[in-house]
Amino acid sequence: MNTFVLNLKTSQERLRDFYAGFPGCLEKPQVWEAKPPQACTMPQWWRGTEAFWSHTENFCDVLKFTEQQQENTLFFEDDCVFADDFQKRWDALFHDLPEDFDTVNLCTYHVFSGICPPTQITPNVLRVAFGFNTNAMVITPAGAAKMLTQLRKPNWPCKHICEQQLGYLYRDSGFIAYAPIQNFVGQRACYSELCKRDRPERWYNGFTYLGLDGKRHASEGLYEKDE
Repeated sequence: MNTFVLNLKTSQERLRDFYAGFPGCLEKPQVWEAKPPQACTMPQWWRGTEAFWSHTENFCDVLKFTEQQQENTLFFEDDCVFADDFQKRWDALFHDLPEDFDTVNLCTYHVFSGICPPTQITPNVLRVAFGFNTNAMVITPAGAAKMLTQLRKPNWPCKHICEQQLGYLYRDSGFIAYAPIQNFVGQRACYSELCKRDRPERWYNGFTYLGLDGKRHASEGLYEKDE
């Protein structure tokens, strides 16, 4: 599996923090050097900022690479933070994971879970119904192709970031995205180059899901430090 961390050349402190906390059970990621906004070209229909478009363009570059490979890509952004029991939860996730996935989103913001709840598939795995976040993902070549098709559509119904456009793809029954029953990768407290503001540590575990019993359940919410 190819393993990368996306990093701007000017953000070396973030990269050092990322590597310092990276789990020893995984192969150390290679750096995928991100293009700054001034090196990207926004399409005429884009209504968002240059920074948000650069996020889209960089992620699409990773997807183009993955689409051409014979193996999956494990992709991180450099603001990831990892749970202390990462290896235990990683092993449990992949022990239960079905083999038919397009992507495994390791830090899913299950937005609108009250309306579009994820569904528990196995004791440790959810099928994503509508999710945001691109900061920690396993992506298959076939999944990369599907995501590229979605991101190449013009005139998005949103103007924020590519993860919102991908959220609509999760609603497609032909796209299979799984997530852990509880996120064990979060986003570190840091200054956001996209939002241009300081951001607290976030784990996105405040959601509900349909359990194996068909009933609604609240996520455990562990690791949350900003509530």
